[in-house]
Parts: sequence; C-alpha cells; structure tokens
Amino acid sequence: MVHPTLRHAVPLMLALSLCCAAGAAADVPRDGAAVKAVALTAAQFKPFEGEYALAPGFSIAFFQQDGKLMSQATGQAAFEIFADSPDTFFATVAPIKISFTKDASGHVTHMNLVQGGRTLPPAPRTK
Repeated sequence: MVHPTLRHAVPLMLALSLCCAAGAAADVPRDGAAVKAVALTAAQFKPFEGEYALAPGFSIAFFQQDGKLMSQATGQAAFEIFADSPDTFFATVAPIKISFTKDASGHVTHMNLVQGGRTLPPAPRTK
C-alpha cells in the first residue's frame, strides 16, 4: 500500500527509474512538435537551484554540472533538463515539464511539475 502523501510521487519515481535506466532520450513532443531548448546562462539558472519536497522523504534537486542543467529525484540518477523559456524546463528522459513559483520579491518558493500530463501539487523549496 502506498502512503497517501506519496501517491503523486510514485508515478514520477517509476517513470524516472524506468526511463533513466533504459537510457531513453528523445525530444519531448508538445502540440505535435518537438520542443526546442533555449540556452540559459549559469546565472539565469542559479535562482532555481535547490531542493523541492514533493512528499515526505521524496524531493527533487536542481543543480548545474559540467555546464548542464540537472535534476535528481531522491534515490534516482540525475538527468539533464532543458529550458524552453527562461523559467520553464522539460526533460527528454520522460514527459516532464517543470516551472517555478516566485514570491513578490522574486525569490523562488515552489517547483511545479507536470509528468505525463498529470499536474502534481506544488513542491515547496526546502534548500
């Protein structure tokens, strides 16, 4: 039985583990066309770096590594993410779309995740 607070995270964990293990990589289709990545500087990505809690004991970290934008869920392999605008991102390992919520001062407070067309509850920034 899945704990109620993890019911939204389990499909993501499964998709990430299957896709990352299989090494799948392809353009993410959106409205019948492939999404093209937008180049971001390290400084543009910096405000999004940190950890965001999707459920107790399960978070997603965003960081830069070797000039790439990366994401890593608890217990999963890290994977590259790509910007489709200055503040929205996508992955090619699975149908994942990521955006962030900022407060009035511009500080990033939450991560918003759509995985496989399913919107998960906003994940608060913890680090």
